[in-house]
Amino acid sequence: MHTSPLDPSDTFVTTINDPARGGQVQIRGIDDGGLLITSAHSRAATTVSATRERSGALIVALTTGCRATVERVDPETGHVTVLDHLTEDVTGITVSPDGSRLAYLTHPRCVVSTCKSICAGPEMFNPSVIVVLDLATGRGTRTATDTPGHPLFGLSWSPNGHQIAAGYSGNRDQVVIFDSTKLDFATARRVPDPSEHGYLAPAWTTSGIVAAQESGSGMLSPSRLVRMNVDGHVSASWTLPSCVDGLITATNPTRTRVLVQSDIGYGNGSCSKKWTIRLSTTLGIRLRTILETSSAVQLSS
Repeated sequence: MHTSPLDPSDTFVTTINDPARGGQVQIRGIDDGGLLITSAHSRAATTVSATRERSGALIVALTTGCRATVERVDPETGHVTVLDHLTEDVTGITVSPDGSRLAYLTHPRCVVSTCKSICAGPEMFNPSVIVVLDLATGRGTRTATDTPGHPLFGLSWSPNGHQIAAGYSGNRDQVVIFDSTKLDFATARRVPDPSEHGYLAPAWTTSGIVAAQESGSGMLSPSRLVRMNVDGHVSASWTLPSCVDGLITATNPTRTRVLVQSDIGYGNGSCSKKWTIRLSTTLGIRLRTILETSSAVQLSS
C-alpha cells in the first residue's frame, strides 16, 4: 500500500526533464520509491526544478531561456498559483522550512545558447550565484562565488531556516554555510574537512548535515556518506556504492530523512559494466535501495 501524498514526511520529490514530453514533477513514497503523483508541465520549459513545502504543496520553477516562472501547485487537485516571474534561469530550488522563502541557483548573466555541438564556458554552465527570494514580496538577496568557474550546487536549508548549506566546487570541494538573511560568499562559513578530500552534496536534517566525502580521486566515486555538524564533527557514516559518477542528496519536507541519488557507471573499465541511477535512503548503518532505474530521474530537494 502506497503512502498518502498528503503526508510530506513520508514522501520525496523527483523530476524528469524530457524535451519531447515536457517536464515532470513526481512525488514518491520514501520507503519504496513508489510513484504516487505525477505533475506534468510545459514542453516550452527547458528546465523544471521542484521542491515541496511541509504543507504538501509543490513549488515549481519553469525556466525557458533567460526567464523563469515560479508556481505553487496543489499536487492533489493540480491547481496552480503563479508566485513570480523572474528574468533569469533558475535551478536547484529549495523552499525554507516555513514556506516563506525560496533559495535557488543561477548565473552571473544569462546567455541563450546557440551552439550546434558542445558548448563550453564557465560563466554560462556553472551556476555560481545563490539567491534567496521572499515569496510574498518578490524581493531577493544574492551573492556570487569568487569566480564563475567555481560553482555552487546542492542547496539545503537548516531546519530552523536561519542558514543554507551549499556544495562549492573551488580548488577543493567544500560545504559552505550561508546566513540566509545576509548572503555573502566571502564571509560564509566553511565546514572543516580534516581529511582534505572534500565534501559535496549536502542535505541538512534535524540530526545534522549529511554530505558525500570524496575518496581523494576528485568527483568520481565518493567513498562514503557522513553526518556531521557545522564544525565538521562526524557522528555517523555510510558506505557508498562503487563506480559513482555523480551524487545528489535531499531530505523529505520535514527534514527527518535523507535521500541519496547515485549515478553509477563511467568509463570503459570495470565501472562501465553497469550504468544505472540508484535512489537510496539511510537505514541504520547502511543505505537501503528504494529505486533503481535507467530513466533520467533527478532527486529534488
